[in-house]
Amino acid sequence: MGKSPLINFAYFGSKGKLIERIKEFIKDGASNCNTFIDGFGGSGAVTLNIDKDIFDRRIINDLNPRLFLIHKVLSDPVMAYQVLDLIEDTELSKSCFLEAKKIWKPYEKDIKTCFEPKMLAVTEASAFEWQKDMWKKYVPEEKMIELAAAALVLFKQSFNGLGKSPKQEHLMLHKKSDERLVRVSEDILKIDSSFQYMAIEEDIYIKDLDKLEKFFGVHNIIKKEASKSIEEIKKIGLVEDVQVLKDNIENISFARKLIKIAENSPVIGVIPNEVIIEFSQSHPALKNKLKYSSDNKQIRLDT
Repeated sequence: MGKSPLINFAYFGSKGKLIERIKEFIKDGASNCNTFIDGFGGSGAVTLNIDKDIFDRRIINDLNPRLFLIHKVLSDPVMAYQVLDLIEDTELSKSCFLEAKKIWKPYEKDIKTCFEPKMLAVTEASAFEWQKDMWKKYVPEEKMIELAAAALVLFKQSFNGLGKSPKQEHLMLHKKSDERLVRVSEDILKIDSSFQYMAIEEDIYIKDLDKLEKFFGVHNIIKKEASKSIEEIKKIGLVEDVQVLKDNIENISFARKLIKIAENSPVIGVIPNEVIIEFSQSHPALKNKLKYSSDNKQIRLDT
């Protein structure tokens, strides 16, 4: 049995289940071609799973700006990590879904009434150069990261990946049969959604891990380890003043990230500071976003 295809999120009409058959057609017809264009990209199931050694370039296209921005930012490592930072602590909940929907709401009308009709009205190849940046007139480029993160939440947490209505927050099913649905004759226990912890026989169910961690003092341990991480970062000398980090250590999500950085960073303490500085000053996603010390050898965190 082949390995499961790589899929960003479930999406209505996704070609993920057909990917092996599609790959055969692509391979058979790819002679003398060096560019693959996924005309109706959707979730990106085809582009993500075609053999990388067949084509020099892979281009994914979709009229939906939500989908387009997701693929655009995830194809850039720096922007991809920024998106992951934004959604790392997102819960599967109606409130998170509605918050993501709220972020996109100011742009929905113009996208539907102006952007989409203009894009569909012109199909000549010669129009590509001005069409490819038309989205910037209707969706602010400076909010690209935030909008892409919100779009991911909408697709991941919606029914059929359409981004219109949220999935149910908590659905507990007792499987009665491997073959068919059967009438339930036993008593049914209805559990109120306000419960925090629940023990059933030898299993323990936790609804709010954050509250459990506070109760057992785990947050204090996290902050203590984060303080150690700050000291390690200070020793490296890449940051001019670590006080900004110390000021934010009460934010447990931020403290967790500090621990990960100090323990697992493939960059800090491995790559010379001057190389990191040069990269941050030249990369398109970081250029002009950071401040530096007067001798240009350290990053200032009051950015």
